[in-house]
Amino acid sequence: MNCIIIFGRKNSKSLKNKNITKILGKPSCLYPIEAAIKSKKTDKVFVSTDSKEIMKFAKNLKCEILHRPKFLATDKALLSDAIFYSVEQI
Repeated sequence: MNCIIIFGRKNSKSLKNKNITKILGKPSCLYPIEAAIKSKKTDKVFVSTDSKEIMKFAKNLKCEILHRPKFLATDKALLSDAIFYSVEQI
């Protein structure tokens, strides 16, 4: 199975709500999700997040949701740890 994992947490340190801020009329998290869905190289798109809003957008686009645990959704959490966790879940 070829899959794509999109990562987006709800609390951003650098720019508040950056993953749900609208850019050209739609939430910024939708751009990578839609690009992944359009890819001819993937069978399934997963979204790893702790944000209910991002989950809602992803579910509407038929993505699989990977619920990111709190310890992987902090400013000190490493993306690499979130990647390993997501791959194990898949």
